[in-house]
Amino acid sequence: MSTMPPINLLSPPALLIVDMQNTFCHPDGVFVKAGIQVPPSTIAGAATQINRLRAAFHAANFPVIFMGYAFNEDYSNAGILWDFPGGDQMKANKILVRGTWDAEIIDELKPDESKGEILLEKYRNSAFAAGTKLDEVLRSNGVKQIVVCGTATNVCVESTVREAAGMDWRCVTVGDACGALTTEEHNASLKNLAWYGGVHDTAQIEEALKRIST
Repeated sequence: MSTMPPINLLSPPALLIVDMQNTFCHPDGVFVKAGIQVPPSTIAGAATQINRLRAAFHAANFPVIFMGYAFNEDYSNAGILWDFPGGDQMKANKILVRGTWDAEIIDELKPDESKGEILLEKYRNSAFAAGTKLDEVLRSNGVKQIVVCGTATNVCVESTVREAAGMDWRCVTVGDACGALTTEEHNASLKNLAWYGGVHDTAQIEEALKRIST
């Protein structure tokens, strides 16, 4: 459901897809097996909308960037991220280790290098934190505005948008292309994100991209 009126995107925008990885989104993912699961219907709905967004960005010849956790096998680049009850067991189960199936993007959204899609590593909740290459890649592509989607709305999506705003990046969050553990958490986060560049739906982003390209 749209929460704001139609927008005009700054050209060129980039689509940023956050953490649509097996660990969070697939029944066999380590995070899901630990009982922390975004509902499958939510994942399916978000993936459908994300694929619509990908197609629209490709049609307009604008960048599509995936972000995903990728930890060293010894978690030496993880900081305190897993220092909570149960975190040691997740590490023992090799959650999100670089190069493993658990860290891969789900099959429904596999990055397509032939279309110029980019996959970058992250090591904290925010896609900009702790040495990622995101800021460098955006600037090298002349990006003026970031359109953000993915999971979880109230954790890594919101963390990314908040930090982006602190770095003077203009952001838009696509509400129907995000997912969280519960509808309540998702909706509460969207209320916060409305203050950080606004929340719009996939159809509005598609229309805004058409206005840029015409």
